[in-house]
Amino acid sequence: FIHEHRITRLMTTTQLVEAILEHPSLNLATKLDSIRCWLLEGEPVPARVVNKWLTELSEHSKLYNAYSTWESLDCSYALLDTPIVSSKFAPVGLPIKNVNVYLMTGEEQKQIVPRGSPGEIYIESPGLALEYMSDPVKTAERFLTVDVNVNGESKALRLYRTGDRGRILPSGELECMGRMDSTVKIRGFKVSIPFVESTIKEHPRVATAAIMPQMDTSTNVAKSLAAYVVGKDGMMSETHLQELKDDLQMALPSFAFPQHWILMEQL
Repeated sequence: FIHEHRITRLMTTTQLVEAILEHPSLNLATKLDSIRCWLLEGEPVPARVVNKWLTELSEHSKLYNAYSTWESLDCSYALLDTPIVSSKFAPVGLPIKNVNVYLMTGEEQKQIVPRGSPGEIYIESPGLALEYMSDPVKTAERFLTVDVNVNGESKALRLYRTGDRGRILPSGELECMGRMDSTVKIRGFKVSIPFVESTIKEHPRVATAAIMPQMDTSTNVAKSLAAYVVGKDGMMSETHLQELKDDLQMALPSFAFPQHWILMEQL
């Protein structure tokens, strides 16, 4: 499709790009020769993807890494045009105009972390949403007024708490390193581990269940989900497991559906 329609610009998740780069029978130089700009968004970008891209496709196209959230819109961009040798992840660049990014720790008292140290990403932006519709509890958890020292002066800023873990690189660019809470990103989509677990536990064939993210060994970023399931009568039969999977297809989006199923007598 890309080659036939001479597509010049694409925005995708990292996992899709990596799958294309690793495809054994795809002639990248021919099939993707029309692309001039490829924008990555939705999940951290492993350094290995950038380095392979530079080897295979950099002659006629440019690769960008973007950082944004639904709640704050665009925050930063980075052109990925040099090999990455000193980090597991690609940078997401400097904040765009009128956007500020703060790396903090702490719950009651927020403290800005030293430059280069990891912390939770907070965003100040004119594009911040007002609230989550009909969800005041979540709004209070994520949209905060925080006293921040700006150029020696304490200011009360309205910030969005992303739940993403990051750090500021020596270049001043932001690096996103994955999630800090019980949410993970699968193919660029946020997935709540407690929600998937509770959905499985509600099934009449299930006594209890636990969800474990399957992590990329080089970046420690979630790639897929594994479900550990105990049936009502102990070890669930394959027939009942298939019934469970069929029912969950209607209850869970495809990106939150576990790829691995482990049947157990008890947890």
